[in-house]
Amino acid sequence: MPPNKTMPPIFRIHNFATGKVICHVMQDRPFILLGPPDCATGLGAGWLGELVLALRTEFPQSRFAVMIDCADHAGAALTAIDRGLEHILIRDISSQAHDRLVDLAGQKNITIWNALPDDPPIHDIGNPFLPPDEMERRLRQILTE
Repeated sequence: MPPNKTMPPIFRIHNFATGKVICHVMQDRPFILLGPPDCATGLGAGWLGELVLALRTEFPQSRFAVMIDCADHAGAALTAIDRGLEHILIRDISSQAHDRLVDLAGQKNITIWNALPDDPPIHDIGNPFLPPDEMERRLRQILTE
């Protein structure tokens, strides 16, 4: 985990609809979008990268970074680095592989994480197939807690 800093809110994103609601509600406030668990090994860094590109196109005022979960797959982390995803979560790899990833990521101003931060908590608005108005209601409720 990188040094402790004040972190913007982190929101779990499951699909484009979830991302749209988060971008709409957060507007120009900084936040981090976190892909689904083990995203890099399932959906892939390409999927998350394209989703983020579409969100940045539709919501140019949004100020967010993205974090991808690569589980324990260094190859998936390399793909995420190549895609320019700003935060990469990777666990249970050798210290040599970790150090090399940190070096490569640092060259692109990308942060490697060994674990999710405890603070802020990871916010998840739940079922990604809810109607957008219900997702927005849940998100606004989370933000007032």
